[in-house]
Amino acid sequence: MKKGLLVLSFMALLLGCKKDSTPKSAEGYFFDYKVRIDNDINEPTIINGYYGLVREYKGNFMPDPTSEKQREPKLATNRLVFYEAAFKDEIASAAIERNGTTFYDMSKIRNEEIEPKFYIYPNRNGFYQFDTNGRKYIGFIQISKRLLYLNGGITEFDGLNNQLINFDMRIDYDATF
Repeated sequence: MKKGLLVLSFMALLLGCKKDSTPKSAEGYFFDYKVRIDNDINEPTIINGYYGLVREYKGNFMPDPTSEKQREPKLATNRLVFYEAAFKDEIASAAIERNGTTFYDMSKIRNEEIEPKFYIYPNRNGFYQFDTNGRKYIGFIQISKRLLYLNGGITEFDGLNNQLINFDMRIDYDATF
């Protein structure tokens, strides 16, 4: 009885582990990182990669000559999603147009069996950072359960070595400038 149960368990493991169900990776293997930035961090703690603030602009941000104080954007904590740059064409095919703005559909990207390499969760001050480790990535701001956005469309983050770049991200499709 025990041997039969052991054989059945082993068979279930073999049949349940399908190699073709593993997400695509440019390197032939896949793992991802989910990084939450601590609320006490407001400047880079890395020596290689990108850092900055995520800001959300909604409404009218036109300069007002009658007012000394100009409207400020809100700091955003939307999740940032980074894919390997090798899949740029597949990700570009997931573009959808809404009111003249380009968004990217995560479900279409997943249908291509491409998963994000990094999920970065900015802190309450909108601060984020990530180390490229010498590899190129394509980054977005997740604005809903399935939509990605970055002003300017697909943006490639170069694989940096011993370089730190300040790159602020903006959610600005509902704003007037």
